Amino acid sequence: MKDILVLDIGGTSIKYALMDRDFNMMTHGRHPITNTTIEDLLDFIAEVARLHEGRFEAVSVSMPGRIDMEKGIAHSGGVFEFMIEKPFAAMISDRLGVPVFIANDANCAGEAELKLGALRGVSSGAVLVAGSSIGGALIVDGKVRMGHNFAAGEAAWLPVDLTNVYNVEYTCANRAEGMSGSVASAMGLLNTYAIKKGEEPPYSAKAGKEFLAAYDAGEPEAVEAMKEHAMNFAAVIFSIQAFLDLERFAIGGGMTAHPVYVSSIREAVDRLYAKYPNAAVRKPEVVCCEYGADANLIGALAFYLDSKKLKK
Repeated sequence: MKDILVLDIGGTSIKYALMDRDFNMMTHGRHPITNTTIEDLLDFIAEVARLHEGRFEAVSVSMPGRIDMEKGIAHSGGVFEFMIEKPFAAMISDRLGVPVFIANDANCAGEAELKLGALRGVSSGAVLVAGSSIGGALIVDGKVRMGHNFAAGEAAWLPVDLTNVYNVEYTCANRAEGMSGSVASAMGLLNTYAIKKGEEPPYSAKAGKEFLAAYDAGEPEAVEAMKEHAMNFAAVIFSIQAFLDLERFAIGGGMTAHPVYVSSIREAVDRLYAKYPNAAVRKPEVVCCEYGADANLIGALAFYLDSKKLKK
Protein backbone atom coordinates (compact mmCIF):
# COMPACT_ATOMS: atom_id res chain seq x y z
CA MET A 1 0.00 0.00 0.00
CA LYS A 2 1.46 3.34 -1.07
CA ASP A 3 1.47 6.51 1.01
CA ILE A 4 -0.45 9.78 0.60
CA LEU A 5 1.11 12.97 -0.75
CA VAL A 6 -0.23 15.80 1.40
CA LEU A 7 0.04 19.44 0.30
CA ASP A 8 -0.58 22.71 2.11
CA ILE A 9 -0.93 25.51 -0.44
CA GLY A 10 -0.16 28.99 0.88
CA GLY A 11 0.29 32.38 -0.72
CA THR A 12 4.03 32.01 -1.30
CA SER A 13 4.79 28.29 -1.04
CA ILE A 14 3.50 24.74 -1.05
CA LYS A 15 4.42 22.74 2.04
CA TYR A 16 4.40 19.03 1.38
CA ALA A 17 4.81 15.71 3.13
CA LEU A 18 4.65 12.08 2.09
CA MET A 19 2.64 10.52 4.93
CA ASP A 20 1.43 7.08 5.94
CA ARG A 21 -1.95 6.37 7.51
CA ASP A 22 -0.50 6.73 11.01
CA PHE A 23 0.48 10.36 10.26
CA ASN A 24 4.19 9.61 10.03
CA MET A 25 6.03 11.89 7.58
CA MET A 26 8.54 10.21 5.28
CA THR A 27 9.39 13.45 3.53
CA HIS A 28 8.77 17.05 4.52
CA GLY A 29 9.57 20.21 2.61
CA ARG A 30 8.52 23.46 1.02
CA HIS A 31 8.34 24.54 -2.61
CA PRO A 32 8.12 28.25 -3.52
CA ILE A 33 5.24 29.41 -5.72
CA THR A 34 3.97 32.64 -7.19
CA ASN A 35 0.37 33.82 -7.01
CA THR A 36 -0.28 34.03 -10.75
CA THR A 37 -2.70 31.71 -12.62
CA ILE A 38 -4.37 28.39 -11.97
CA GLU A 39 -2.21 26.73 -14.64
CA ASP A 40 0.93 27.98 -12.94
CA LEU A 41 -0.33 26.61 -9.62
CA LEU A 42 -1.01 23.22 -11.22
CA ASP A 43 2.53 23.26 -12.63
CA PHE A 44 3.96 23.88 -9.15
CA ILE A 45 1.91 20.99 -7.75
CA ALA A 46 3.16 18.74 -10.55
CA GLU A 47 6.75 19.67 -9.67
CA VAL A 48 6.19 18.58 -6.07
CA ALA A 49 4.53 15.36 -7.27
CA ARG A 50 7.55 14.54 -9.46
CA LEU A 51 9.73 14.61 -6.36
CA HIS A 52 7.65 11.69 -5.05
CA GLU A 53 6.90 9.88 -8.30
CA GLY A 54 5.68 6.30 -7.80
CA ARG A 55 5.45 6.64 -4.02
CA PHE A 56 1.88 7.86 -3.48
CA GLU A 57 -1.57 6.56 -4.37
CA ALA A 58 -3.55 9.76 -3.69
CA VAL A 59 -3.14 13.47 -2.91
CA SER A 60 -4.81 15.44 -0.14
CA VAL A 61 -4.64 19.23 -0.27
CA SER A 62 -5.06 21.94 2.34
CA MET A 63 -5.78 25.29 0.68
CA PRO A 64 -7.45 28.64 1.30
CA GLY A 65 -11.03 29.30 0.25
CA ARG A 66 -14.59 28.10 0.60
CA ILE A 67 -14.24 24.43 -0.28
CA ASP A 68 -16.84 21.75 -1.02
CA MET A 69 -14.81 18.73 0.08
CA GLU A 70 -17.30 16.15 -1.21
CA LYS A 71 -17.39 17.55 -4.75
CA GLY A 72 -13.82 18.86 -4.80
CA ILE A 73 -14.88 22.35 -5.82
CA ALA A 74 -13.16 25.56 -4.71
CA HIS A 75 -15.99 28.09 -4.53
CA SER A 76 -13.35 30.66 -3.61
CA GLY A 77 -9.61 30.58 -3.13
CA GLY A 78 -8.67 33.26 -0.63
CA VAL A 79 -5.63 35.02 -2.09
CA PHE A 80 -6.01 32.79 -5.17
CA GLU A 81 -8.93 34.72 -6.64
CA PHE A 82 -8.56 32.82 -9.94
CA MET A 83 -9.82 29.71 -8.11
CA ILE A 84 -13.45 30.82 -7.83
CA GLU A 85 -15.93 28.03 -8.73
CA LYS A 86 -13.17 25.76 -10.07
CA PRO A 87 -13.31 21.91 -9.75
CA PHE A 88 -9.78 22.06 -8.40
CA ALA A 89 -9.59 18.47 -7.13
CA ALA A 90 -10.48 17.12 -10.58
CA MET A 91 -8.01 19.50 -12.23
CA ILE A 92 -5.16 18.21 -10.05
CA SER A 93 -6.30 14.61 -10.53
CA ASP A 94 -6.27 15.02 -14.31
CA ARG A 95 -2.72 16.35 -14.12
CA LEU A 96 -1.34 13.70 -11.73
CA GLY A 97 -3.47 10.65 -12.55
CA VAL A 98 -4.43 9.83 -8.96
CA PRO A 99 -7.44 10.60 -6.70
CA VAL A 100 -7.31 14.06 -5.11
CA PHE A 101 -9.06 15.44 -2.03
CA ILE A 102 -9.17 19.16 -1.13
CA ALA A 103 -10.15 20.97 2.09
CA ASN A 104 -10.02 24.46 3.56
CA ASP A 105 -6.73 25.14 5.34
CA ALA A 106 -8.20 26.47 8.59
CA ASN A 107 -10.58 23.52 8.76
CA CYS A 108 -7.57 21.24 8.28
CA ALA A 109 -5.90 22.91 11.26
CA GLY A 110 -9.11 22.42 13.23
CA GLU A 111 -9.30 18.75 12.28
CA ALA A 112 -5.67 18.18 13.31
CA GLU A 113 -6.16 19.80 16.70
CA LEU A 114 -9.49 18.01 17.23
CA LYS A 115 -8.20 14.55 16.35
CA LEU A 116 -4.70 14.70 17.77
CA GLY A 117 -3.96 18.07 19.40
CA ALA A 118 -5.19 20.85 21.66
CA LEU A 119 -8.91 20.16 21.11
CA ARG A 120 -8.88 16.43 21.82
CA GLY A 121 -12.03 15.46 23.71
CA VAL A 122 -13.66 18.86 23.18
CA SER A 123 -17.30 18.87 22.06
CA SER A 124 -17.42 22.55 21.10
CA GLY A 125 -14.50 24.81 20.32
CA ALA A 126 -12.65 26.80 17.71
CA VAL A 127 -9.25 27.19 16.14
CA LEU A 128 -8.14 30.72 15.23
CA VAL A 129 -4.98 30.94 13.11
CA ALA A 130 -3.29 34.35 12.98
CA GLY A 131 -1.44 34.97 9.72
CA SER A 132 -1.94 37.41 6.86
CA SER A 133 -5.58 37.27 7.98
CA ILE A 134 -7.38 35.10 10.56
CA GLY A 135 -8.25 31.56 9.59
CA GLY A 136 -10.95 29.92 11.65
CA ALA A 137 -12.41 26.47 12.24
CA LEU A 138 -15.52 25.77 14.29
CA ILE A 139 -16.03 22.55 16.28
CA VAL A 140 -19.63 21.56 17.03
CA ASP A 141 -20.63 18.24 18.61
CA GLY A 142 -17.08 16.95 18.24
CA LYS A 143 -16.85 17.63 14.49
CA VAL A 144 -15.49 20.42 12.31
CA ARG A 145 -18.57 22.37 11.21
CA MET A 146 -18.50 23.27 7.51
CA GLY A 147 -21.64 25.38 7.31
CA HIS A 148 -24.40 25.58 4.70
CA ASN A 149 -22.10 27.43 2.27
CA PHE A 150 -18.86 25.76 3.47
CA ALA A 151 -17.92 29.01 5.22
CA ALA A 152 -18.33 28.28 8.95
CA GLY A 153 -15.50 29.66 11.05
CA GLU A 154 -14.67 32.64 8.79
CA ALA A 155 -13.69 34.84 11.74
CA ALA A 156 -11.78 37.23 9.47
CA TRP A 157 -15.09 38.74 8.36
CA LEU A 158 -16.34 39.73 11.82
CA PRO A 159 -16.73 43.53 11.66
CA VAL A 160 -14.66 45.47 14.16
CA ASP A 161 -16.87 48.57 14.07
CA LEU A 162 -20.53 47.79 13.41
CA THR A 163 -21.45 51.46 13.03
CA ASN A 164 -18.95 51.85 10.21
CA VAL A 165 -19.16 48.46 8.47
CA TYR A 166 -20.57 49.92 5.22
CA ASN A 167 -17.66 52.33 4.87
CA VAL A 168 -14.66 50.05 5.40
CA GLU A 169 -12.17 49.69 2.57
CA TYR A 170 -12.10 46.40 0.66
CA THR A 171 -8.76 45.63 -0.97
CA CYS A 172 -8.77 41.90 -1.68
CA ALA A 173 -10.14 38.59 -0.41
CA ASN A 174 -7.91 38.47 2.67
CA ARG A 175 -7.74 42.20 3.38
CA ALA A 176 -10.72 44.37 4.34
CA GLU A 177 -10.07 47.31 6.64
CA GLY A 178 -12.35 47.32 9.65
CA MET A 179 -12.76 43.54 9.69
CA SER A 180 -11.19 41.22 12.27
CA GLY A 181 -8.87 39.67 9.70
CA SER A 182 -7.24 43.04 9.19
CA VAL A 183 -6.80 44.22 12.79
CA ALA A 184 -6.51 41.00 14.83
CA SER A 185 -4.23 38.99 12.51
CA ALA A 186 -0.46 38.71 12.62
CA MET A 187 -0.47 41.18 9.73
CA GLY A 188 -2.54 43.52 11.87
CA LEU A 189 -0.04 43.23 14.73
CA LEU A 190 2.92 44.00 12.48
CA ASN A 191 1.08 46.88 10.81
CA THR A 192 0.25 48.34 14.22
CA TYR A 193 3.89 48.05 15.22
CA ALA A 194 5.09 49.73 12.03
CA ILE A 195 2.67 52.62 12.49
CA LYS A 196 3.79 53.13 16.08
CA LYS A 197 7.37 53.27 14.74
CA GLY A 198 6.35 55.85 12.15
CA GLU A 199 7.09 53.43 9.32
CA GLU A 200 5.19 52.00 6.33
CA PRO A 201 3.31 48.87 7.48
CA PRO A 202 5.10 45.78 6.05
CA TYR A 203 4.10 42.15 6.35
CA SER A 204 6.70 39.42 5.93
CA ALA A 205 8.34 36.63 7.87
CA LYS A 206 11.32 38.92 8.41
CA ALA A 207 9.07 41.62 9.85
CA GLY A 208 7.68 39.07 12.31
CA LYS A 209 11.12 38.05 13.52
CA GLU A 210 12.18 41.70 13.83
CA PHE A 211 9.06 42.49 15.84
CA LEU A 212 9.61 39.61 18.30
CA ALA A 213 13.26 40.60 18.76
CA ALA A 214 12.14 44.16 19.51
CA TYR A 215 9.53 42.86 21.94
CA ASP A 216 12.09 40.71 23.76
CA ALA A 217 14.35 43.78 24.01
CA GLY A 218 11.52 45.68 25.70
CA GLU A 219 11.06 48.25 22.94
CA PRO A 220 8.04 50.38 24.00
CA GLU A 221 6.45 50.40 20.54
CA ALA A 222 6.61 46.61 20.33
CA VAL A 223 5.20 46.15 23.83
CA GLU A 224 2.35 48.56 23.08
CA ALA A 225 1.61 46.86 19.74
CA MET A 226 1.43 43.43 21.38
CA LYS A 227 -0.92 44.72 24.09
CA GLU A 228 -3.21 46.37 21.52
CA HIS A 229 -3.18 43.26 19.33
CA ALA A 230 -4.03 41.00 22.27
CA MET A 231 -6.98 43.24 23.13
CA ASN A 232 -8.25 43.06 19.54
CA PHE A 233 -7.87 39.27 19.49
CA ALA A 234 -9.65 38.98 22.85
CA ALA A 235 -12.53 41.03 21.45
CA VAL A 236 -12.83 38.60 18.53
CA ILE A 237 -12.96 35.66 20.96
CA PHE A 238 -15.57 37.47 23.08
CA SER A 239 -17.73 38.14 20.01
CA ILE A 240 -17.62 34.51 18.85
CA GLN A 241 -18.23 33.25 22.37
CA ALA A 242 -21.26 35.51 22.83
CA PHE A 243 -23.09 33.62 20.12
CA LEU A 244 -21.65 30.10 20.23
CA ASP A 245 -20.75 29.48 23.90
CA LEU A 246 -17.71 27.30 23.17
CA GLU A 247 -15.55 25.30 25.57
CA ARG A 248 -12.07 26.04 24.23
CA PHE A 249 -10.26 28.26 21.71
CA ALA A 250 -6.93 27.05 20.30
CA ILE A 251 -4.69 29.77 18.83
CA GLY A 252 -2.37 28.98 15.93
CA GLY A 253 -0.03 30.72 13.50
CA GLY A 254 3.66 31.46 13.30
CA MET A 255 3.59 33.98 16.15
CA THR A 256 2.59 31.27 18.63
CA ALA A 257 6.17 30.00 18.51
CA HIS A 258 6.86 32.81 21.00
CA PRO A 259 5.25 31.91 24.35
CA VAL A 260 4.19 35.47 25.12
CA TYR A 261 1.84 35.58 22.12
CA VAL A 262 -0.87 33.24 23.41
CA SER A 263 -0.32 34.24 27.03
CA SER A 264 -0.91 37.91 26.08
CA ILE A 265 -4.19 36.98 24.38
CA ARG A 266 -5.22 34.85 27.37
CA GLU A 267 -4.50 37.75 29.76
CA ALA A 268 -6.48 40.13 27.55
CA VAL A 269 -9.42 37.70 27.57
CA ASP A 270 -9.22 37.61 31.38
CA ARG A 271 -9.27 41.43 31.55
CA LEU A 272 -12.22 41.65 29.17
CA TYR A 273 -14.29 39.13 31.11
CA ALA A 274 -13.40 40.86 34.39
CA LYS A 275 -14.91 44.04 32.95
CA TYR A 276 -18.23 42.26 32.34
CA PRO A 277 -18.53 39.94 35.35
CA ASN A 278 -22.32 39.61 35.15
CA ALA A 279 -22.56 39.01 31.41
CA ALA A 280 -24.20 35.80 30.22
CA VAL A 281 -21.14 35.25 28.03
CA ARG A 282 -18.97 32.73 29.88
CA LYS A 283 -15.19 32.73 29.54
CA PRO A 284 -13.76 29.89 27.41
CA GLU A 285 -10.40 28.22 27.86
CA VAL A 286 -7.69 29.71 25.62
CA VAL A 287 -4.78 27.45 24.63
CA CYS A 288 -2.05 27.20 22.02
CA CYS A 289 -2.40 24.83 19.06
CA GLU A 290 -0.09 21.83 19.37
CA TYR A 291 0.82 21.22 15.75
CA GLY A 292 1.89 24.65 14.53
CA ALA A 293 3.08 24.75 10.94
CA ASP A 294 2.26 21.06 10.35
CA ALA A 295 -1.40 21.26 11.43
CA ASN A 296 -2.73 21.81 7.90
CA LEU A 297 -0.86 18.78 6.58
CA ILE A 298 -2.03 16.54 9.42
CA GLY A 299 -5.62 17.75 9.12
CA ALA A 300 -5.67 17.30 5.35
CA LEU A 301 -4.64 13.66 5.77
CA ALA A 302 -7.19 13.14 8.56
CA PHE A 303 -9.99 14.51 6.37
CA TYR A 304 -8.88 12.29 3.48
CA LEU A 305 -8.83 9.15 5.63
CA ASP A 306 -12.28 9.96 7.00
CA SER A 307 -13.63 10.48 3.48
CA LYS A 308 -12.36 7.04 2.48
CA LYS A 309 -14.13 5.47 5.47
CA LEU A 310 -17.42 7.16 4.52
CA LYS A 311 -17.24 5.77 0.98
CA LYS A 312 -16.79 2.18 2.11
